[in-house]
Amino acid sequence: MPDHKDTILTKFYINGTEVKGINLDSVPIPDGETKDKEVHYLGLDRYTRKAPDMYDPGSCELKGIYMPGDPGQTALNTAFLNVTECTFQTVLTESGTVYQYNGYVTKYSPGSDSNTATFNGTILATGIFTSTSTYAGVTKIEATTGTVIPTHATTAVVDADKDIVVTELTDTTTDKIKITAATADYLGYTLNGGVTWTALTSGTASGDLTLGDAGSVTKIVAKVEEENYATRFFNVIFARA
Repeated sequence: MPDHKDTILTKFYINGTEVKGINLDSVPIPDGETKDKEVHYLGLDRYTRKAPDMYDPGSCELKGIYMPGDPGQTALNTAFLNVTECTFQTVLTESGTVYQYNGYVTKYSPGSDSNTATFNGTILATGIFTSTSTYAGVTKIEATTGTVIPTHATTAVVDADKDIVVTELTDTTTDKIKITAATADYLGYTLNGGVTWTALTSGTASGDLTLGDAGSVTKIVAKVEEENYATRFFNVIFARA
């Protein structure tokens, strides 16, 4: 399964109603930014000092094939005419991520592209967007020899588990990792920062991992990919006493 996530299955909603006909490359998320300001007072050296100013939520453009009977496009037009603040959601289906923000439709007008009727819109955000992601499912992370911390990861991995430490005895020179992710499309680990990956089978111990010298740590990064979910990564650190 490739590392990249396509956007062709992206969905866009206004107040819970999907807007059909959005261009494939349209990802309507406002491009807000924190402005900067100059701050001066007597006694400073003669140079400009900067500080962050208020956050500007920004705006975003959207364009698609004009479908006058589509409830979502009708809702966009109604929000534009009535100057109504609405809740918008952009769902990156393959990435398992939902972006949400409030704003106003400040433009909704007809257009044309390759002799096809289109609509053009602009949304002015009234606050910073939020995002939530649903990650690939992982049940357990175990080691053959060492002790896994947090201990609950050996029976039930939770969302907060990103760093896994495996403590080893001084005389231990190798260990194996076993990750259970039954619904994964790909499962593997890297020892060199992602240059090369070694595939794993869910619920099956890996080959021997050579540990560093006594008193050192050996780190791998494990990756779990699943269709229509965000890819999940774990830092697995083997600490040899």
